[in-house]
Amino acid sequence: MKILIISEHLFPETSGIAVRIEYYVKYLKQFGHHVTVYGPKKCPTANRKLASIPFYFFNTDVSQCLPSFQLYKDILFEEYDIVYIVGPNVLLGTVLLYLLCKLMGIIVCTSYHTNLFDFGLEYSKNPFIRKLSEWLLTYCFYYPTIWLKIPILHPENFIDLKILCNNFNNGNILSTGIDTNLFQYSENFTKNKLIHIGRIAPEKNLFRLIDLFSLVQDEYTLDIVGFGSIENALKLYVKEKQIKNIQFIGRIDYKNLYKYYQSAQAFICTSLNETYGFTLLESLSCGTPII
Repeated sequence: MKILIISEHLFPETSGIAVRIEYYVKYLKQFGHHVTVYGPKKCPTANRKLASIPFYFFNTDVSQCLPSFQLYKDILFEEYDIVYIVGPNVLLGTVLLYLLCKLMGIIVCTSYHTNLFDFGLEYSKNPFIRKLSEWLLTYCFYYPTIWLKIPILHPENFIDLKILCNNFNNGNILSTGIDTNLFQYSENFTKNKLIHIGRIAPEKNLFRLIDLFSLVQDEYTLDIVGFGSIENALKLYVKEKQIKNIQFIGRIDYKNLYKYYQSAQAFICTSLNETYGFTLLESLSCGTPII
């Protein structure tokens, strides 16, 4: 099949969505499909580049892409069998892309990754910004997607989509998978070493993690692998509380993450918002228990 994937979420971005899309591209190509990927200029997986703007409000690792003439041209003339738009996109003009695909008789689908209304509460307490964000998501992404009967790929828990639209029945469950050749079982862990791997972001509830770790800091060590918008604030919090035995590792290449899972006695998760939960599967695949 000839497949077009449009995604703002690709490596080197650190997120479960980026991991998932990278897996799609890798295995679709292995099974002989012709895959074209549109994405930000910084992403090596994207063989078609889109101009993009860093999403400073949320995470500078994430970029908001802008549509291009080449993208429209490809949809019109490249005779794709499927177009997959990883959503939601704020600036990409997703509804126009839906309509263009339907006009050309191309199967088009999108994906739904998390409850963005709850997600947004962790980033802004300003009622105006929250209301504006909800309005944009509802009327520029969710409702048009459902009204146009665009198939939505989603995790097992999608009750919020049904709340948005009572007659929503166009979803397709998208189970989570990882590369078990990379994340392999190991018993070579360091005793009393705890680890957290993921973005250092508000929804990960890491201040709570620090508070809990302070109760066992004399007996255990904690490595925090990753980076994000609240990294400096979290480091300052640790310093002010004078909590010892915490090490901030920073960004690690995805292909090397397994070493960190395997090195720990337990993986700690205090996240408030998870859908696919790649880190949980990766940890279990390496034989590392989850708390």
